[in-house]
Amino acid sequence: MNNEIYLDKKGLSKRFGTSLSWVDKAMAYTPDKLPAFIRFGRLVRFPIAEVLKFEQQQLLNTK
Repeated sequence: MNNEIYLDKKGLSKRFGTSLSWVDKAMAYTPDKLPAFIRFGRLVRFPIAEVLKFEQQQLLNTK
């Protein structure tokens, strides 16, 4: 059984402090500005492990 946690677009926008429309536009035009995501038909999910990894990569001045 897979117990991985996923965020939807609304959850990701809330976590990043952005609007839902920003997430939609970034998915369409600049997906490299977002963590890796999975599409299930029309549903989009962001694995929390990928979100955490993406956030870590975005940190500046880390050693």
